[in-house]
Order: sequence, then C-alpha cells, then structure tokens
Amino acid sequence: MYPDIIQIELAKLILKGRAHTGKFLKSLESKKLIERFPAKSGAKIIMKISITPKGHEVYKKVSESLEKHIKESSCDVEIEKVKDVIKILQSIREKTIQRYNVKFD
Repeated sequence: MYPDIIQIELAKLILKGRAHTGKFLKSLESKKLIERFPAKSGAKIIMKISITPKGHEVYKKVSESLEKHIKESSCDVEIEKVKDVIKILQSIREKTIQRYNVKFD
C-alpha cells in the first residue's frame, strides 16, 4: 500500500494522466472511499490521499474476491506464484518508466 500518496504518484502507478486520475479520485472521494487533504511539501501545498475505513472495507472485499478468482482461473498454479508474477510485472513497468522517462499526461 502507499500511505498518503499524492495524485501525480498515483497517476504514474496506474499509468494514467493526471486529469484522468483526478476524475477517478473525485469519484472515490464522493463515495467516501478516500479523503484528500492539503499538506506541505517544501514550499508547495499538495493534496495527499488517504483511504477511509469504508475504503479499507471495500478494498478487503475486492481483494478477497480477486484472490478467489485468481485461484479458480489459475488451475494448479499456487497463488504465491501468481503474486510473484504480478510483482515482476510491476517491477518491469517501474524500470521501463525510469529507463525511458515515460510520462502519462
């Protein structure tokens, strides 16, 4: 998890532009799944994001459902191996972004 992540960092993680991410966050905020609050970062004021208790509940339900689906659809592959593949893919994405200076605006 990414506690108190800011919008631009989230946009990079989900490979979307800031505008799209802002609309997405506004939707989550209106559903009381997240809260955004101002925080100081050096001389700048930024908006940090925090998951609400309701957001944690929804995350847990979705996570459990996805894990069940992965177990069912991956036949005899252990869930830990599937999680390892996901981590590897995330690492490849992050290194690609760094190496090629990919920006999602």
